[in-house]
Amino acid sequence: MRNYDEEKLDGIRDMVKSSVLIIEDDDDSRRAIANLFARAEWKVLEAADGDSGIELAIRNRPEVILCDLLMPKSNGFQVCRTIRRQLQPTKIIVVSGRDYAVDRASALEAGADEYLLKPIKWEVLCDVIDRLLPAIPRRPSAKPSMPA
Repeated sequence: MRNYDEEKLDGIRDMVKSSVLIIEDDDDSRRAIANLFARAEWKVLEAADGDSGIELAIRNRPEVILCDLLMPKSNGFQVCRTIRRQLQPTKIIVVSGRDYAVDRASALEAGADEYLLKPIKWEVLCDVIDRLLPAIPRRPSAKPSMPA
């Protein structure tokens, strides 16, 4: 059984960690990205569709959101518009397998800060986050520590 001090310390640790919300309908892709962020000591939130992602974003206010473009319920464009209206400082990175200029332009117009093509390389994602959030003290490193 945990005591009050341990629970309080865990709460403080969670406040210090940067948080990321991964909105992706492909379970395997979402888990793989979530594991990389977790190993880099980020607090990770996950959603399998746009509606759940919007709800989690508004409730938890993550620093970064990775959002798939094509998914059930609300698509990536709708997610960007909704989140941008309510969470100005949150950085939104849209990820898609579609390399169409119109998708890129529409995502950026909807409120995305960046548009990346799948498959995402961890090093590229880290560089984008470094550029978007230079002031965050705990950004993911290009080489997350391996679990013991």
